[in-house]
Amino acid sequence: MAKVSVRPEDITLSHNVGMKEVNTFQGEISRLEFLGESLTAFVRVADEILQVKTHPAMGFKVGERVEVQIPADRCCILGRFSGGTRRSA
Repeated sequence: MAKVSVRPEDITLSHNVGMKEVNTFQGEISRLEFLGESLTAFVRVADEILQVKTHPAMGFKVGERVEVQIPADRCCILGRFSGGTRRSA
């Protein structure tokens, strides 16, 4: 099974739940870690927890429903493929 990897600073969070953008998912913030110039948000999307690096001024709160956007061009596929076509970078 292949996995997808993306850097935390490449993921975008939005307060606008219900957007219809490409590669956008609904999630809920389960934990926040303040790191001075940045904030790491731990966001539950389905059965996964994503770490997202964002700016503290965005005002996210634990328990808040958010939109999570992951740009396809910033994703890296890891692991083995089982069938189908394999694409090299």
